[in-house]
Amino acid sequence: MIHFKTPEGIFNFRVAGIAFRGDEVLIHKDINTKYWTFPGGRCDMGESTAETVVREFEEELGVEVKVKRLLYVVENFFDHEGGAFHELGYYYLIDFPDADQFPTDFQVHADGIDLMFRWVPLGKLKELKLYPEFLQKTLFELPETVQHLVVKD
Repeated sequence: MIHFKTPEGIFNFRVAGIAFRGDEVLIHKDINTKYWTFPGGRCDMGESTAETVVREFEEELGVEVKVKRLLYVVENFFDHEGGAFHELGYYYLIDFPDADQFPTDFQVHADGIDLMFRWVPLGKLKELKLYPEFLQKTLFELPETVQHLVVKD
């Protein structure tokens, strides 16, 4: 996985999938944290970002998603648990087959972590602590072309 520490902080290369079910979007969190993110994970060496998102959904949910298109490339700078993070994130719009077969809330144990997944109506995203925060606003009207953003929280 492309994730390493430096004297200045931590670099993380993350890929996430944005899946819709009607007016709902799928988010997830480690059950031990208070914030939500979009499902995905770290890119492996030699793996494309599209391959990463497909692999992560297969590993965590046993679902073979289809990548539709890249929405955002995000340079995300933030502090987490007292450490400085520099994260490069790729956010893909994905097709999530048989999404209706999943309950609104469900838990999965993957890679030693208990994850809570939730289908949330877009209008309720602002009520949650969701990172990166810009996605709470932009998911109502997806960009037609790839957007490059630099986010400093």
